[in-house]
Amino acid sequence: MRKIAALLTLPALALASPAGALDIRSSAVAGRGSPAGNPLCADPKNIEFNRADRTLTICDPSNNPTVTTLLNALPAGRKAVEQGRAEDLTVTTGGVTEVLSSLQSRSALYPTRSAAAAIPIPSTTTSVVLGGYAAQGDGGAARYVAVGSQPSHLGRFQSLDGRWWAIAEPVLTPEMFGGKADGGVTDNLAPINAAMGVLGYGNGTLPGVGGKIALHGNGSTCYGISGSIDMTGKHGLEFVGDGSLRSCVQSMGAGTYQLFKVSATVTAPTTKVAVRGLALYCAGMNVYQADGVDWSYTDTSAITDNLFLGCNRGIVAVGSWQLRVERNRWDGLGTQQNGTCLWQDLPTDPNDTFGNNAVIATGNICQNVALYGLRAKHGTGSIYSNNQWLNGVRGVYACDSGSSTWPCQFMFWNGDQTDTTTGEGWYFKKGPAPFMSFMGVAGTSWTGHSYGSAAYVEGASYVTMHFGNLVTTDIGLNLVSTTNSKFTGTVRDYNRNNNGSPGVKLVGSSDNTIDFKATTQFSAVGYNGYVEDATSLRNSIYGFGQSACSIGLQFGGAAAGLAYVGGGQACSYEVNGRTVRMQYYLGLSAKGTSTGVATLAGLPFASAGGAVAYGGMSPFIAASGVSGITSPYAQVGPGATLAQLAQQGATGAGNLSDANFSNTSVITGSLTYTKQ
Repeated sequence: MRKIAALLTLPALALASPAGALDIRSSAVAGRGSPAGNPLCADPKNIEFNRADRTLTICDPSNNPTVTTLLNALPAGRKAVEQGRAEDLTVTTGGVTEVLSSLQSRSALYPTRSAAAAIPIPSTTTSVVLGGYAAQGDGGAARYVAVGSQPSHLGRFQSLDGRWWAIAEPVLTPEMFGGKADGGVTDNLAPINAAMGVLGYGNGTLPGVGGKIALHGNGSTCYGISGSIDMTGKHGLEFVGDGSLRSCVQSMGAGTYQLFKVSATVTAPTTKVAVRGLALYCAGMNVYQADGVDWSYTDTSAITDNLFLGCNRGIVAVGSWQLRVERNRWDGLGTQQNGTCLWQDLPTDPNDTFGNNAVIATGNICQNVALYGLRAKHGTGSIYSNNQWLNGVRGVYACDSGSSTWPCQFMFWNGDQTDTTTGEGWYFKKGPAPFMSFMGVAGTSWTGHSYGSAAYVEGASYVTMHFGNLVTTDIGLNLVSTTNSKFTGTVRDYNRNNNGSPGVKLVGSSDNTIDFKATTQFSAVGYNGYVEDATSLRNSIYGFGQSACSIGLQFGGAAAGLAYVGGGQACSYEVNGRTVRMQYYLGLSAKGTSTGVATLAGLPFASAGGAVAYGGMSPFIAASGVSGITSPYAQVGPGATLAQLAQQGATGAGNLSDANFSNTSVITGSLTYTKQ
């Protein structure tokens, strides 16, 4: 029984036929219809097509079965089946001889392309099937059709009779052009370029352009290439593998090139290209330009379901618009370790006035990386969701491009995870950019075991970031020179090294809203983990709860010899927004030798500055040991960390002094004021 390549797709062949017709019977069981399996001519059926081993058995005039190649029906019936409009294929009794001779003359099978080129092919034959490219069974089997002139591409041959034949496969492979996945022995760059040359690409806007090139594999050997597969201008072109565990591409030689590249422009972008289902082996993470996929100015394209190993940068995106990066994986150690998983760079086209670089990254896993998970120097318009950026120096490193031309803006994260980095899990820095604004982080599931700061933000304005869990050895959230932004979330296990690192730290940052819960099993720092310096103004803080404070009585700004009874110096406070509410109790055992105006010193936050006193009059109770006072109160001055003690007399207010206190004085009260 001879197996043949498919010349015609038969959706189904029914058993029923009109009276007087020869039936074609379809079988899905290998061997049926063969003389050794089930002699067809013993049945009242005359023709059987076997879908399993793709043979056609015909009863000859002596009622003996003859196995032959796949035949087509008469023109009308053949056309109907080819177009999917017919389920029954019938042949009239008188037409059997005509069918056989007609169909045998229309198509032919040859072992290789050179074999077909070496003979004259009958003029009635319009298509041929090659069993291989250089040798039958080498994976290069393909169908060719007769054409009127020499094709401009390399998917062609000329038969001895002078006619030209062009490849007519819906999906091309390197093997059809002499390629081979043999682990880098064969250079597949020329065969792949030849395959790309067959397809038509239009201008990037017309439907139906491009095509697929399939990179099959056996799971152990890769397609070696000696240079970049250049997809520039090849709109609609897709490279598709059988999955990253079976299909792979590897660099050859020094490997100082990208495996797949697009070098387009903002005015002529490459559209709808894709790389899917492949393992990409680069030359090493320290090799310059040894990148997996490096695309500049692509529109509505895709890089999905790939595995990257040994790449300097797995994916590089420049000037992208709606580039889908989905379900990729970066992994490997040693020679297979990657430097950076996803790298988004500055515009390279001087005519680019838009500055878009919109990547839609979803469900990617980047781990065991040496440097960065995501390095978004310029990612305007990007959305990242449910990705894992693990290990390396930083998980997500955004902005800080070194350019004073392009702002850093319009990037959004949702549900992304960073973990076990030697530096920051999240790192945002404006650098010399005009501004860093309009960005958001939401629903982060985990930021674990980061050193220095779990999240570091410098120079931001008008950003909103929620960090679900920041787990760090040092600082949780570190804000520097950041304004008009909102940060929410949870910090855990800060100050693990007991070096005074707070859960949330603000330096030179103003007009922000901070709503965090900070907890640690180590030494707490600041206001339940919150610390801001004197240059950080008007920040509203929530969620840190009640905390102890250390407030003391002074006379003339000093407390020489002043002492408290056991438990006689107690203070607690809570901040809600910018409002500080404090309760205190002071019981003296000795008032000391200092003299002058009485004050409460050591407020947990400096009061807001301004022309008027902040906090107004907060009365206190002179429980005992205080004399010569009526209606006492404490008042916080602008920009101060102390409150003056005074009384309201018949003719006006007056300050209290050491003269009003004794060695046994006890005062208690509350104080409300607005923090700076």
